[in-house]
Amino acid sequence: MALRDARVQAEMVRDAGQRALLRNQALSQALIARRAEADERAAALAEAQATLDKLHEAGVSDDYLRGLRGLRRAMRIEDVRMLHDHGVTGDEIARYRSLGSSLSTSDLVILHDHGIAPEYAAAMRWQDPSLDIGGLTTLHDHGVRPEYVAALRMAKFGDLSVPALIELADHGVTASYVSELSALGLAPSADELVRLLDNGVSARYVAELHGLGYDHLGVDDLVRLVANGVTPTYVSSLAEAGLPHLCPDDLVRLMQNGVDGEFARQAMQSGRTLSVDDLLRWHQSGEPPR
Repeated sequence: MALRDARVQAEMVRDAGQRALLRNQALSQALIARRAEADERAAALAEAQATLDKLHEAGVSDDYLRGLRGLRRAMRIEDVRMLHDHGVTGDEIARYRSLGSSLSTSDLVILHDHGIAPEYAAAMRWQDPSLDIGGLTTLHDHGVRPEYVAALRMAKFGDLSVPALIELADHGVTASYVSELSALGLAPSADELVRLLDNGVSARYVAELHGLGYDHLGVDDLVRLVANGVTPTYVSSLAEAGLPHLCPDDLVRLMQNGVDGEFARQAMQSGRTLSVDDLLRWHQSGEPPR
């Protein structure tokens, strides 16, 4: 009996020792984990302080860093220095990102240096979601506004690429001009619109020619007629003289050779059947054709 009691007591002592050992191991592991966490915090603080020191050495003030607020966590030292050197503020960055813009540091610097407001960038990207930073800055530098792009879209102008928009804006082609020509059945390209406008072909000129039956003329014809001084009044005078629906080449030939509506009227009243060549020979020689 005494021997059994001794064994039980020995087992109890052994179990208590094992439990104490486990407790000590757990405490030791917890201490090690806490020490590791403390070391990590200390390393992070040291790294943050080193970063702060480098930024201070680069001339970045605490006020500027406070302006970045939580934005700085995702930035490298080089990013912060670049933004600071170009004067890009934390408020400006936040405004871009609040509009849904996913922009790199270089993008932010480019937009800031070109004076592009976040609202402008958002409006232009709404007109063309594929517009990149290069296209955005180029359009802004050429004075292309979102309203202009929207108006061209409303005028059913198809080519809204960056080169086309720049060409139209630089030459003063308005959306109303495009719309008026479209209403007259013309769908010229950007290059053709510039040619028409630069050569003085107005929508009114085209409309007046349409009223005289010349509703089939292309860009080349219209430019040539205007360049040679062929006006709707001149075309009308020839039509009244009995020469309606002449081709553009004949209109230009008659104008270049000084054949006016009065001469044509008198010639046509002579009772002869006259071609344009007959009229030109008569006008040049002073004698009617035989």
